[in-house]
Amino acid sequence: MKIQAVWILVLLSSLVFASASVADDAESVVEHTTYLPSISKPLLISDDFSNPNSGWLVADDGQVKWSYQNGEYEILIRVPKWWAGARAPINGLVHYAVEAEMRRLSGSTSDYGLIFDFQDWTNFYYFIVDSGDQWYGVAKIANDTPQVIVPLTNSPLINPNTSVNHLKVVRVGNQIDLYINGHHLKTANDAGFGGGLEVGLYMESDSDAPASVRYDNFVAWDLGTGKPNSVDLWSHSSESPATGSGSMTWDGP
Repeated sequence: MKIQAVWILVLLSSLVFASASVADDAESVVEHTTYLPSISKPLLISDDFSNPNSGWLVADDGQVKWSYQNGEYEILIRVPKWWAGARAPINGLVHYAVEAEMRRLSGSTSDYGLIFDFQDWTNFYYFIVDSGDQWYGVAKIANDTPQVIVPLTNSPLINPNTSVNHLKVVRVGNQIDLYINGHHLKTANDAGFGGGLEVGLYMESDSDAPASVRYDNFVAWDLGTGKPNSVDLWSHSSESPATGSGSMTWDGP
């Protein structure tokens, strides 16, 4: 019996040691893997853009081209100081998380990001990143009027220039949490537009247009409710989205 007890103690000690080792190993890689989907809620969409019929907009209005390109989604803007967006083929969101990878393909000063809390093309938010200067911010368009929610802020966590960046927004109630490459950047609060909202992709060109951005691995998690919807497009001058005059005002870092 004593021998059995000893072996049981040895076995338990081994298990505890093994568990601790696994925990230590897991701890050592969390920083590099937290950008992967980790929310245990219903998955609304997970699109690697390998299927050109997955529901995103394909169009060309002369100024902007939206297309699938070799397993990625691309927005190409041909004119300077212009912005364009594409809605994901889901809607009805209340509390949710949305994330995607994106990289600048051409246009050394073009910016990209995520659209969230989209109600229509005169009422939405966007999380924007400039990988060249490594800054980010959040703006809200409400009744055609731009408002700064998070002023332009520099962050070394943003991969520079044409490198891939993974952006994520978590929207629960009035709270907005921003992430870049698995790291939490900022928490902001704003009342938003209510339920039944949408998400999507965003891009701006600068004076060096034409410019293009590629997107991949778009994922949205339902923290409330969601249902399928049609896609849509919109583009307008980035100096004054959806108004045609004035300019977007950002508080510098």
